[in-house]
Amino acid sequence: MKLLPKVFIVAGIPVVFGIAMMIILAYLLSAQEAELIREKNARDAVSDGMTLTTAVTSGALAVFEYSATQNENSLRNYPELKQKVDNAIARLKVSMASRPKQLSAVLQIEKQCMKSLSLSDEVVDLIRKGGLHFAPMRLREIREIVNEQVLTNKLDMEIAGLDEPYVRQSEFTVSQYRQLIGYVLYGGSAFAVLLSVVVPFLLSKQVTGRLSVIIENSKRLARRAPLLRPLNGSDEIAELDHQFHEMSELLQEISSQERAILENAGAVIFTIDQDTKIVEIAKECEKVLGFTDEDLFGRRLFSLVKSEAVNDLRSRLQSIEPGSSLIFEEEFIKRDGQIIVMLISVHNGGEHRYYCVAYDITERKELERQLHKSEAKVRSLVENLPAGLMLISRDGKIRFANQSALRLFGANTLIDKALLQRLKLKKEFYDIFELASEECGKSFLSSIESGESGEVPIELSLDFAEIDGEKYVLAIVADLTERLTIDRIKQELLRTMSDDVAQPMTEIALVLSRLRAGDLGNLTEKAYSRLDVSVNESERLLRLFDDFLKIRMGDELFAIVKAPTSVVQIVNKAMGAVAIKASPKQISLISSVTDCLVDVDPERIVQVMVNLFTNAIKFSPAQGKIDISSDIADGVVRLSVRDYGSGIPAESLGTIFEAFKQAAVTDATRKGGTGLGLAICKSIVDKHGGKIWAENNDGVGATFFVTLPLAPASSQQ
Repeated sequence: MKLLPKVFIVAGIPVVFGIAMMIILAYLLSAQEAELIREKNARDAVSDGMTLTTAVTSGALAVFEYSATQNENSLRNYPELKQKVDNAIARLKVSMASRPKQLSAVLQIEKQCMKSLSLSDEVVDLIRKGGLHFAPMRLREIREIVNEQVLTNKLDMEIAGLDEPYVRQSEFTVSQYRQLIGYVLYGGSAFAVLLSVVVPFLLSKQVTGRLSVIIENSKRLARRAPLLRPLNGSDEIAELDHQFHEMSELLQEISSQERAILENAGAVIFTIDQDTKIVEIAKECEKVLGFTDEDLFGRRLFSLVKSEAVNDLRSRLQSIEPGSSLIFEEEFIKRDGQIIVMLISVHNGGEHRYYCVAYDITERKELERQLHKSEAKVRSLVENLPAGLMLISRDGKIRFANQSALRLFGANTLIDKALLQRLKLKKEFYDIFELASEECGKSFLSSIESGESGEVPIELSLDFAEIDGEKYVLAIVADLTERLTIDRIKQELLRTMSDDVAQPMTEIALVLSRLRAGDLGNLTEKAYSRLDVSVNESERLLRLFDDFLKIRMGDELFAIVKAPTSVVQIVNKAMGAVAIKASPKQISLISSVTDCLVDVDPERIVQVMVNLFTNAIKFSPAQGKIDISSDIADGVVRLSVRDYGSGIPAESLGTIFEAFKQAAVTDATRKGGTGLGLAICKSIVDKHGGKIWAENNDGVGATFFVTLPLAPASSQQ
């Protein structure tokens, strides 16, 4: 049999007996408790009944006295008597809640008492209101109730019936139960103690002899001596003895395997004596150091290191106390003279023996060196960024700031002051984390109080970064002082250009107008036709320059005067304006526009179309053509201008409508220009509620699209 069943049997006998004794005790205690509860309920019922009878009688007498004397002192104790009646009935209800018969009696008692008190309250109320002549009737009813319920002892009899369970008590009294509990407790305890001593003693005597064999085998196993004969049986002690015998066999096998593993380990394993001579060494050393075990056996460890490192190595070995270890790095010299870095662990095993395990970490050290070099480069880049870089923790403190950020704050180190307080946040935000959540990934203007430099305008960008599991705000700060200065200079330059360029252009336009009017002499008919084009173009150039100034000065509020206008008229007028530019290259402008009315400023839209035609001519090959077409859908007309030139680089399609942006320069696009025309076109089209964009054709060239709103239906008729 296994030990566990034996233990369960030994432990179970006292437990079973104890459980039986506890059940008996529990039964006796429960019976005794029930007896006590019955006795208490009976006493409480009698006590509450006496209180109830007394209170009802005293209340009635107080009311009778008050009706006779009308003296309020007669009712001095009346409220207290009423409260006693209520309390006594409430207690009786609680104590009889689990006994329906008795509870029904309590409810009958309550009904009579409440009726008496209610009549008493009516008498008192009538007398106080001057209705004394009505009181006798109520007093008679009170007297009848008192005579019937109290004087005839009917109420007492009903209350006495509440202790009926106690009257029918069992034949055992409380003292008899107490005596039985004592017999069971003392007798059972004595028997349980006897079982607890005898049964374990019998089991212990059986187990002790078998354990002595196990103890002896464990000592022999430690000495690697032959073990005693295996024990018979199938219990755990016999199994443990069998395990000792199997362990002895395995240890012999492991011992031989251990040496083989050590000899082929990836580390150099060796033992040195007190003179640092190598007395044991694994064969792995030949792969790492190039020496065979025969080469190193009896050789001093100091011969494998640089001469200048010998004293340090000797000091380290001498500092190792018996039973302790030391790990350090040391440079070893290989057989071919190459220097390698070894991480060596030395354990002082006592008896003048040092056990050493060394690993080649040359590659790791090189990687660490490169990593440190890379970290230094990254730190240098961060520190020398032209923009300020800061890491802000949850508590609102700057944990890191590069030199540019410190310069903006006018500080030398992070500990100078509470630097973050100098940063001007938006008025509705008081916490940098709250602001970062709202403005994450965006840039906005702000300022910094920078000591003697005063307030510095900045561009602030906020984002989140998680480092070592902690969340930080990553703030990038750019000083806008120089940029704002440059913008101010640009504004001044543009104002100067407005005065120095617009005036001569105005004079040229005036001369051309006088020529066309004949004020400066007569011209040929051909000259007049060319002069008309020159006057129109000079006026358009003046408007273009004015628009340019408006865009660069930040004023994009073009004066737009809308009117229903024919699309064909707009296209024809624009084609006439660029005919002189198309003629030298023999480029044909072919229009297939369907006429309709659009709600636009005609001069502005002509300006847009002239710009698109001019661009198409500029980038079209000689003797080419430009197709102008239209289609109508969803309340808008879409005009298309298609050329057959080199097209637009894909990366430039999204930027050509920005001011001063042009497509990448290629052999086909070296045509000059400021990159302003398309930006002005976009501003004009946007003001009309339309759209303008460009697409490359499947074959060659590109197509520009413009959508314009149709005029109201009444204007189309």
